[in-house]
Amino acid sequence: MISYNGIIAYVESLAYTSHDCPWEGDFYSRVLRRRDNKKWFGLIIKAPKSFFLRYGVKAEDGETVLNLKCPPDLQLFLREKYPEWVLPSYHMSKTHWISVVIASDMPEDEIKQLIKLSYEITESGKRAKNG
Repeated sequence: MISYNGIIAYVESLAYTSHDCPWEGDFYSRVLRRRDNKKWFGLIIKAPKSFFLRYGVKAEDGETVLNLKCPPDLQLFLREKYPEWVLPSYHMSKTHWISVVIASDMPEDEIKQLIKLSYEITESGKRAKNG
């Protein structure tokens, strides 16, 4: 499990990163982006209960998710391994993004690996597989 602050701290440890509030008046949601090319590699956001119900996951309204870029073939593996913790992305393209439920028991090191992968995918000149 990783906390909101744990995500921010890990992102700040990566080179050329920043985080900011993407929407006026919303001081909770955070875009995780590369400073070198301004590309988003993550989004911390609260998802409505209806999002979770769509996938048969029991969650409270406003549960926090971490959206990350992820190759489609890895998405399938992660969704099978963690069916209640890794979901098709909320608020982003479901082809190239996943949502990781922050309040899950998914190991912190695995979440950090996914953050790093998303960060690497968005490096200038790199393209995700199958896309």
